[in-house]
Amino acid sequence: MMRKAAVLILCLLLVAPALAVPGNGNGNGQGKAGNSAPVLLEEDAGDEQDPTVNATPEPTKAPGNGKHIVAKVSAAPGQVKKNASLHERLRERVNQTTGDLENETGTLPPEKQKVWKNQNEVRLAVHTFLALGEMDGGIGKNVSAIARTFNNSIRTRLQAEEQIQARPGWMRFLAGGDEAAAAALFQNLNQSRDQIREMQRLVENCTCDNETRTLLQDQLRVMEEEQERLRALAENETADSGAIGWIWK
Repeated sequence: MMRKAAVLILCLLLVAPALAVPGNGNGNGQGKAGNSAPVLLEEDAGDEQDPTVNATPEPTKAPGNGKHIVAKVSAAPGQVKKNASLHERLRERVNQTTGDLENETGTLPPEKQKVWKNQNEVRLAVHTFLALGEMDGGIGKNVSAIARTFNNSIRTRLQAEEQIQARPGWMRFLAGGDEAAAAALFQNLNQSRDQIREMQRLVENCTCDNETRTLLQDQLRVMEEEQERLRALAENETADSGAIGWIWK
């Protein structure tokens, strides 16, 4: 009798856990697999929607007041330069061109570097007016057209000055200066004088801001100073007759 009772108790102990597995005490009928479902956040709760409906994110709603919060988009890189003033853009171009001209001159033979350095400031001024033509729809087109013609004559100046600087000492002593190079300079200077005057007139009547006008006037001053230097060089070359150059001069 005692043996039967013990067997009955043992059977009850083995069956009880198996009977408890189908339910979790809340009557929802979910097993362990049901507990692995993701927890829904408050904004994700509700009826399922077609994923294409919310392809474009909606503005975020402020808690409690139902108003939309519009995020401010930061400026894209380079936007500051795009919105820069005419003077700032020209100044940036001047700085860039200065570096380019210095690098270009550094690659030349030493005997040519001095001549090119003398012309670099004028070349920089010309490039400034050419840049103005790209950036300004007022006087820019007219000024840049004149500057382009002026730029074409710089090669003549460089060649004439190189020819003067390369003249052998013995030839200078005997025959004096290079009259052909001096004549080429005089002709070039007479043409560029009129071009500078016309650019000055345009700049004076410019509707641009004061900073831009001052920058352009500074470039014109550089061009005028180079005119005077080259004119003095040509005059000295013509006046130098050497030991026997007076015979044919």
